[in-house]
This record gives sequence, C-alpha cells and structure tokens, in this order.
Amino acid sequence: MFGLHLRVCFGMQSLDGAIMANSEQFTIGDPVTFDADGFLIVATAGTRVIGVANQDVTATSDNETVAEAKASYVVADTKDLYEADMSAAITATNRSQYADLTGTTGAVQIDQSSVADNTGQFRIAVLDPRQESSTTRVLVNIAEPEHLAHTQD
Repeated sequence: MFGLHLRVCFGMQSLDGAIMANSEQFTIGDPVTFDADGFLIVATAGTRVIGVANQDVTATSDNETVAEAKASYVVADTKDLYEADMSAAITATNRSQYADLTGTTGAVQIDQSSVADNTGQFRIAVLDPRQESSTTRVLVNIAEPEHLAHTQD
C-alpha cells in the first residue's frame, strides 16, 4: 500500500480542487501541496501538505495556461489519521515522533530515516494499526499542513 489513506476522521471531511502543474501526475493517496507558482503538485520531503489526492489524474504539458484542469483532494486536518507505510521497520520508541515523506506519485511512504523528536511533515500516532505484526504500517497525522505555516518546537 502506497500513499496516505484516511482511516479516522475527527471532523468534517472537506474537499477542494486546484489547477495542476504542467504534466503533474496524481495517484489516490498522494500528499499534495502548491508549487511556487500556486499550482498543485505532489508533496516532497520537507514541503507543507495541503491535502491528500482523492483521484488518479495526469495534467497535460500545457495545463497551467491552456487546459487549466483541476485535481481534487481532501483538505489536510491535523486531527485526522492516515494509514501509511514506513520505508523501513520502526519500533515502539518511534511512536509520537515526526517524519517526512519519501517517494514519488503512487509510491509515497513515510521516511524511516527522517524520524525525529521535534519536526517533520507527519507525526507517527499508531504502530501496526491492523494488528498484523507489521513493523512498517502506521497511522499518522499531518503535522505540517499548509494552512498552519509554522514548525513544531
């Protein structure tokens, strides 16, 4: 399983859409953000997360100026829990720590090598949520959403 998949929603789920960057590809579960020009792209390590893609779609090479097609996404909420895979095994000591993402569209994971106490795009909330003895499956909160432009301390 790649990407982020909403498992526990504490508030109202809000959908939005934005014009996709040229040639950008989205897969359901990809965390998304805006580029410097305000177009929707798949989030990368260290970027703020605006939401999670809820459709598979690819923009044309001239989408920003000609087609202006939009991609739909679920707006990030810091209280919601998303099921995701870690890039490598973690232990109980990693619970409540932070981590960034790794990978590209359709293959996004939480980066085990970036786990830290103070800052990261996601906070590890639950280990092995399906109780399958998994050392890589987790539930995470989005810790650095775009609408809260600050870092944790």
